[in-house]
Amino acid sequence: MTQALTRKRMHLVALAALLALVAAMFVSLQSASAAALGSCVGNPDISVGIGDNCNIKVDGATSNTDSDSSSDSIATVARAQDSQNNDLPDTFRVNGVAAGEAKIYIGDLGNDDQLGGTGDAADGVYSTFNVTVVGFAITKLEVVDDADNTVKAGPQITVKATVRAATSNAVVNLTVPTTGLSIQNNNTTTNGLTSAALAGATATKTTTFTVNTAGAPAGDYLLTFVADNDGNLTTKDGTTEARKQASDTLTVTIGDPGMGIASATISLGNATNDNPSTPDDETAPETGTEAANGGDINLVIEVFNSLGGKSNSSAVNQIIVIAPGGTIASTHLTGDGTNTASGDNSATLSEVDANTEGDVEPGDVGQRTVITITKTDKKPGTVTAYAIVSGSGGAERTSNIDLTFTGSAGALQVDNATDSLMAHADDSVTLEVRTQDASGNAAAVPTAGVSVKITDPDGKRVNSPAISWTQPTAGADRKHRITLTGTGSATAPLVTGTYTAAVTSGSLSDSASFVVAGPAASIVLAVDNNAPGDDDAFVTATATVTDAGGNTVSDDTTVNFSASGNNAVLDLVEITSGHKTKGGVSEASFVVIGPGRSVVAAVSSSGKAAVTVNSTAGAPAPAEPAPAPAEPTGVDCLSNLSGFSTWTCEGSTSAMALFNEIGVASAVSVWNGSGWDSYTGGFGSVNAPVTQYATLYITR
Repeated sequence: MTQALTRKRMHLVALAALLALVAAMFVSLQSASAAALGSCVGNPDISVGIGDNCNIKVDGATSNTDSDSSSDSIATVARAQDSQNNDLPDTFRVNGVAAGEAKIYIGDLGNDDQLGGTGDAADGVYSTFNVTVVGFAITKLEVVDDADNTVKAGPQITVKATVRAATSNAVVNLTVPTTGLSIQNNNTTTNGLTSAALAGATATKTTTFTVNTAGAPAGDYLLTFVADNDGNLTTKDGTTEARKQASDTLTVTIGDPGMGIASATISLGNATNDNPSTPDDETAPETGTEAANGGDINLVIEVFNSLGGKSNSSAVNQIIVIAPGGTIASTHLTGDGTNTASGDNSATLSEVDANTEGDVEPGDVGQRTVITITKTDKKPGTVTAYAIVSGSGGAERTSNIDLTFTGSAGALQVDNATDSLMAHADDSVTLEVRTQDASGNAAAVPTAGVSVKITDPDGKRVNSPAISWTQPTAGADRKHRITLTGTGSATAPLVTGTYTAAVTSGSLSDSASFVVAGPAASIVLAVDNNAPGDDDAFVTATATVTDAGGNTVSDDTTVNFSASGNNAVLDLVEITSGHKTKGGVSEASFVVIGPGRSVVAAVSSSGKAAVTVNSTAGAPAPAEPAPAPAEPTGVDCLSNLSGFSTWTCEGSTSAMALFNEIGVASAVSVWNGSGWDSYTGGFGSVNAPVTQYATLYITR
């Protein structure tokens, strides 16, 4: 396969979806913590706030003329620029000005007359993104200079509300409990106060309230904030503004807030952060190992008070980071406020300004600080780092943390694919690639100059376009993967079976395998409960799907589940046209809605299977069996209770037992064949056995 074909295919794939984002920004529809403005997230949905500018990245897009397709919700989509006002080749800026949704077309226009053209290879391609512009919202509530919202009774506290608003008339109303707290306003106190004005830019506004805590009993206090976009605090008035009123609460605890600085820690941070626009957690933590030549490791320094809680920022005035052999960088501003604090071997992070204690600014050091360390000489080795934290709350030293910086790769390892490649359609699988240096430490993975030789189950070489491959590329989890893409079709499928991919980078090489699978041909179906007894119980059906050769089918193969029977027994919980496989397995859940027999079936292509479920849920309870007749007593087995009598029962007893049961007898005598054995209860009594048809004489 030629590199030109590889680049062409990568170009088409990259333009089909929104990939890496320049930075993360998340705006909640209700009240939530919001990240810094300037970038937006999408995967593929994008959220922007009213009046926000944000950047989206589309790899390979080269058009210089890009705009919103038709909606009034988005003002412009324009080329983003770097700090020198140079156009960024694949990044565009969205400017949201109203609440709503829009679709934006971004891509390489080629010869298309306008955005949203045919998108074929000759005319260029484009990508479609759903854009939601978030309306009015309270984005953050906080107690100023308090990390855990726990304060002691007595001093006044400052609470701050940050609001996203489109108008300059927006207000916030605060209400505090009538017992314990009050709001200070121009030397008067009240339990409810409306802020008449909010300071800040058009999109983001803030206001603060002073709350009195003197005499407040220990406990939790709920502060309620209500924000209104047009300032009249009438709920949902008008129809032209979306989400024009918002509310949220903040819990303040009156109690022991702890004292100053009692301990400090230094630990590994996150190498990559979560993308908040998706339900998945893409956070990738640092491993403590990076390449010496250009690799960096993020560390987190935290400060704690005497109770083990987070120290207040006002207690921390300076953090000195010591890392011999390392270069320390941070986003913390220097004292003049123009540069960021950094240094070789050590770096000092101090207060940005000389404001009075409690006047917290963004550049001030605080309870939590993130720094980045690289190897200064770019050579393999270990850097030991620690920090000294000091301020009005005291001073503490963290423990040491050892960071490993590795050399060039000395070994290459490629893992087998965990998914199968479809033989009969366009499909992709990945091979994870790792490297180690001479000491066995993880090393930098090569991202260029890597060759892949693919052979089919018969040992024959497979080239592009049948199966193409990419250079190792890092994902959000920082793991590097080679993507293999097959171009089989229903009329020209790939040969099924196990393939080998020999990966070479310079003198390093390794091989991995992947499976090319045909359509589903066989299903093994099982249920976790084939005899449910309760209504509303769940029954989970699991289908294991393979092709005609026994190979696990490709991920996302559709499996259709159903349940039937003479009675309404089971109901499919997820009503969809089909469920998808992962690792050859697909599941569906059914809920039990009655008694009877039901057949659960799974069908995928030519594969099919069924199992029977017998439900007793809701069935009438079985009738109680008739009680067994009472066992006859000894008296019942005697033909007479006085004089001559016969023992009529099959069981046996004794003369003493009969004597005691009869009660009024003076003697019970049993004929032994030649004489009488008598039992009178006194001396000389004979306790003779009594069997069926025995002859007795009862003296009363």
